[in-house]
Amino acid sequence: MIIKTAGIRTINEFSDKTISDLKQALLLFDRIGITSLNYILDNNQHHETNCQHWHCFKEMELLLENDLIFDATRTNAILKGGPDALGADDFNKAIEYIRQMRESNDEKAQLDGHSRLSAMILNNEDVNRDFISIPIVNQLNSINKVKSSEVDVVNIVIKQMPIPAENVPWQDIFDFKSDPINNGHLTGLRTWINKMSRTDYKVNEIEDELQYLLFQYRQALNYHNIKFRMGALETIVVGLSELAERTIKLQFSKIAKGAFSARQTKAELLQAEMTSSGNEVAYIYKANNKFS
Repeated sequence: MIIKTAGIRTINEFSDKTISDLKQALLLFDRIGITSLNYILDNNQHHETNCQHWHCFKEMELLLENDLIFDATRTNAILKGGPDALGADDFNKAIEYIRQMRESNDEKAQLDGHSRLSAMILNNEDVNRDFISIPIVNQLNSINKVKSSEVDVVNIVIKQMPIPAENVPWQDIFDFKSDPINNGHLTGLRTWINKMSRTDYKVNEIEDELQYLLFQYRQALNYHNIKFRMGALETIVVGLSELAERTIKLQFSKIAKGAFSARQTKAELLQAEMTSSGNEVAYIYKANNKFS
């Protein structure tokens, strides 16, 4: 069974930005868990059809119906191994952190605390699920002495993903992800995330590594695209100049050979995309080209 990933986040506003952020997250995750989602939707049912937030409410309802978002609030499910399965220290520290951030009015950190706690509980409930939960946070671990966790790596990647405009149709997001080549690139990106999560790299080192891979991939594609355009141009020029002569002489085999050469050049470009340096992060590059 393929294990899917669910990004867990807490929202503090009901706006176009919320919808754009969800589009960004769903480019990377299979589902998005939102803390107190049902409460949020219940409290926004009052919006009229002429209200600027009406479409936000309807879009979130649609995502909920299609199981792309879900309420990530703590449930009454039994935790694996009993009430202490999470580890009393970790659980209590998470609760205490949220309390301290509330008292200090640090709203972003407080939202992060709720996202981390909800993901922790979801991953430890005694419920059979086909996904693991990863919190989407605003602030990464800034202590350079501590190695990056999977949460850090995923959130570093999210910050490099495009934020589609609110008028970008959801179908464009789904079509992009369902494209076989893009889906393969997404698998490659997730493999890279898993690999980085097992290293001793620090947060800043992961960020530098990602930036360098993106640079390498952009440069490699620029080179191969130039080479492809030159090859295509040569095929067109030679083809036009010889087409009449070949047709008159019924040299159809040479015409076919020219067409095959063009297809071969295109195939070489596709192969170059798959094998270029930095292809592990090709999905980020392609997503930005499509939605930025």
